[in-house]
Amino acid sequence: KEEFEKDQDVMTPYFVEKKDGTLVATPTIHPISRLSYANGGLMSSVMELTTYLVTNMNHGIFGDAKLLDSGLMQEMHKPHIQTNWASIIPTHFGKLWYGYGWTMNDDFFGHVLIGHDGSTRASSANLSFLTDLNVGVVYACNVGGRELVGLVPSVALTLLMGKDPFKEIPVFEIEKKMAMLAGEYAG
Repeated sequence: KEEFEKDQDVMTPYFVEKKDGTLVATPTIHPISRLSYANGGLMSSVMELTTYLVTNMNHGIFGDAKLLDSGLMQEMHKPHIQTNWASIIPTHFGKLWYGYGWTMNDDFFGHVLIGHDGSTRASSANLSFLTDLNVGVVYACNVGGRELVGLVPSVALTLLMGKDPFKEIPVFEIEKKMAMLAGEYAG
């Protein structure tokens, strides 16, 4: 916490709320407290998160350094329990599984999507990758809440696979069809 508060090159966190039907972003302080330590409370940069992502994608190796045994990394990324989180984390990519700190979607266009995200009231981040294609994406955002940025990894990875996310990701087609139904009806 002290390091973060001393650093002048940090993001400005925003609290987003709906006012009169419009989303409004208000600058705020980052909610650092002992209560955030148990669920991670990680303060990091996109570059640091990218290093962590590459280490995970390389089964515990970064550069020439072996940081963790590859067997342990595989255990972290292996499905251990199928989740019932669909009501909170909607997925259109097969079943959602949980490993050790990581989630797995078992059918992201025929690939296993491994990811981890986190959010505070005023920031959010995600690391997602497809091991067999050796592609991954990291984002960090200075607003909290998964619903605002939750599609970023899926869209980025879909683009990296050479696909059109607006045609391939079901939620976009659903929204397009719903928009056709929106309007005023007379009875």
